[in-house]
Amino acid sequence: MIEDQMKGLRVLVTGGAGFVGSRLVARLSALGARVTVLDSLFTGSWSNIADAPNAELVYGSVTD
Repeated sequence: MIEDQMKGLRVLVTGGAGFVGSRLVARLSALGARVTVLDSLFTGSWSNIADAPNAELVYGSVTD
């Protein structure tokens, strides 16, 4: 049921390449959401979300 609601939904996750954010990205992506990750990669890493389908990384900070 939640999969039907998430399919195709566009979601922005700030800090999505970090420890907690990457788990959220993986779950949302697995449910079918199209996830945009905004991260400065200061403490996160692209490798944390590289396997998530439907995820796109935008390098930057919310303070930019």
